[in-house]
Amino acid sequence: MDAKPKNEPPSWSLWTSLSYAMVMVLIGIPLWWKTTTVQRAPLPYQEMLMLHEFLTNNFRIQVDVHFKGFSITEDVALENTAYFKYNFIPMADSEKEVMKKSKDLYEVDKSLCSLSPRNELNIYYVDRVEFRKEYGQRIVVGNCNSIYYLSNSAPPNFEIITSILNNFKPSSNDNSSELNLPLSIGYDVLLSLLVPEPEVFDVTWKIQYGIKKYIEPMLQKLNNFAEFNIRSQILYYIRLNVRPKFNKDTGNYEVSYDQLPIVINPVESKLTSFVSQNPALNFLVYVAPCSSSPMQIMEEDGSFIDSNGFFVPQWGGKTMLIQS
Repeated sequence: MDAKPKNEPPSWSLWTSLSYAMVMVLIGIPLWWKTTTVQRAPLPYQEMLMLHEFLTNNFRIQVDVHFKGFSITEDVALENTAYFKYNFIPMADSEKEVMKKSKDLYEVDKSLCSLSPRNELNIYYVDRVEFRKEYGQRIVVGNCNSIYYLSNSAPPNFEIITSILNNFKPSSNDNSSELNLPLSIGYDVLLSLLVPEPEVFDVTWKIQYGIKKYIEPMLQKLNNFAEFNIRSQILYYIRLNVRPKFNKDTGNYEVSYDQLPIVINPVESKLTSFVSQNPALNFLVYVAPCSSSPMQIMEEDGSFIDSNGFFVPQWGGKTMLIQS
């Protein structure tokens, strides 16, 4: 007689293994594939592009621009645009009274802020030549949606006004994100006067008057969004880390465009003499020494910068004061 093997597995274990394998193949693998697959919904790119064009053309807010006090002539033809609607209207009696009795343009702007509505832009013709002499420019932008055109006994130049308004239009190539400050509940504004030769120039500045007249009205509008702390200081024996090049043709000492970063570096470490966690905005006024005066800052193309200053995004700005 032949003997049967003692360790032969029972037949039911084979069917059990096959059933487990069938469950994994028919149920487990499809379930794993379904639960681990990343869902990718198709995006209607063409419709998205059309939506941008539709919103740009149909959801613009047209701002009413009122020219007040201007004399209308036949050669004045201002066509309405998608952003601005122009109107020529006379001044109200209260506005004429403010223009006539105010001592300076700051008082005019402060009084008209309480009279003008906030949902329109008013451009006032100021027929006071002494204001033009005081401010040295033809157009001054006010605080409450107002622009002042200062008279100089010449016909108004509407091209200058419309060119300024065009700067407020949105641009598709807007790089304003590079100018944005980091988000914070507070900011420190530091005003510094740099005097490299205090033994030569006895320099003083009426900084309290300037802050109260020019800076505080602007910051009052921003107090609902952040807290602003204004500080001022005078730093002596601070010199530029560059040698301005003397131009015989113009008689000026010129600071080229590529030297501007070097101008900031030696000063930055001496500005913050206080402890604060808030981002800081630095505004510097540099009194040019006698050995390098008059000093002019040059544009990238070699032309003079009219303001004789420059702006550094997210940091502040610096201007040169020329002593006569």
